[in-house]
Amino acid sequence: MITLRNLVEAASAVAILSLAAPLQAADTLHLSLVSSSIDNEYGYSVDSIGDVNGDGFDDVLVGIPRDAEQGSERGAVLLISGADGSTLRRVEGNQDDERFGHSVASIADISGDGIEDFVVGAPMRDFHGTDAGVARVYSGADATQLFLLFELAGDEQRFGWAVEDAGDVDNDGTTDIIIGAPYTDQPKTLRAGAAYVFSGATGLRISAFAGNQAFAFLGHDVVGLGDVNGDSKSDLLVGLPGLDNLGVATNSGRVFVYDGDTGISLYGISGNSGDEFGRSLDVVGDLNSDGVNDYAVAAWGRDGASLELGAVTIYNGATGAALGPPILGQQRAELSGTSVAGVGDVNGDSVPDIAVGSFAYDAFGIRTSSGIVRVYSGTDSSVIFEVAGDTKNHRLGWATAGGGDFNNDGRMDVIMGAPQRPFEPTDNARVLLYLDLP
Repeated sequence: MITLRNLVEAASAVAILSLAAPLQAADTLHLSLVSSSIDNEYGYSVDSIGDVNGDGFDDVLVGIPRDAEQGSERGAVLLISGADGSTLRRVEGNQDDERFGHSVASIADISGDGIEDFVVGAPMRDFHGTDAGVARVYSGADATQLFLLFELAGDEQRFGWAVEDAGDVDNDGTTDIIIGAPYTDQPKTLRAGAAYVFSGATGLRISAFAGNQAFAFLGHDVVGLGDVNGDSKSDLLVGLPGLDNLGVATNSGRVFVYDGDTGISLYGISGNSGDEFGRSLDVVGDLNSDGVNDYAVAAWGRDGASLELGAVTIYNGATGAALGPPILGQQRAELSGTSVAGVGDVNGDSVPDIAVGSFAYDAFGIRTSSGIVRVYSGTDSSVIFEVAGDTKNHRLGWATAGGGDFNNDGRMDVIMGAPQRPFEPTDNARVLLYLDLP
């Protein structure tokens, strides 16, 4: 059984913070949620979810895709109290090796009870095909299953690799759901990828998007942007990190912004050779006060003068223009942009901020992969605070999320996943919750 420990002792907080420099002294470790089992990838996916238990504090979703409590790598997701770290709900996969919890996302209330709901991906589930994958939608109130989502597109689609709230794309008053299936084969095109939008009201498919180049992996990450073109319907951002632009820029990657109503591409943005641009992405809110949400796209292979630093760039949601230069990683081969998340206003300047994870960052020497998460100002891209993994091989920053208020101060806090078991056998995977700056 997965158990959680609330490690709020000052020594624990200092041990983590002392490895990250420079640091703003005011950031605070709120909870360290630790798996009691090894090698289960606790924290591989994370997200905030609204207050599901009525205690006035937002709560947390944690994916554990290699959880083996009920069978080999069936996976599980925990719904955890953001106030004290106690487990409120546990949902599990029911087929060996399905990796339930590989992806997880909260979504707006679709069940009509006033409580946010959530969706979980199980991309290795055998369902009308080997490793075809499924996604399940659950009530946030009691974790009952609302919908089972899938596509009959053959073997190895890995449907559910990415899951997210799509916003209301059909203007029926209910949020919809977008699912990535990046390993889907298109006719004569291996691993071109696909993404699908499903109605939050009925669970039926609304639209589909297909890659047209082999190994483009369309749908590796997906998110709803809100309305960026003024038609009052939510639009969509989809990543293709394996796309070779112009047929020669290998693994440069690309993202497309799609009209949520018609499915037509509004515009696309390309990366440079080797970038894997679009591997991770997220909506970050309106940074330039034009009334339209902006977004962040990671290119974890971005060279940075052949240093393989990785980079994240913020884009205008309406036009696709970059809102500033790329935010580069700071250490060679750290793969900055492993994860990226809009985290809301962390520093109290009324502008949304951005968290960026770099799982391969080395705090203990070469190839230690302790990981790091940096939180950047949405105003000027300066570092608000950063947290490095406190043990070798922890891979802190594999997953990041924000948008939750865990101390009820009206400002957003940050969730960080460190899903890899470190070399030290007594220290398992964990999820960290950091509070905003006071």
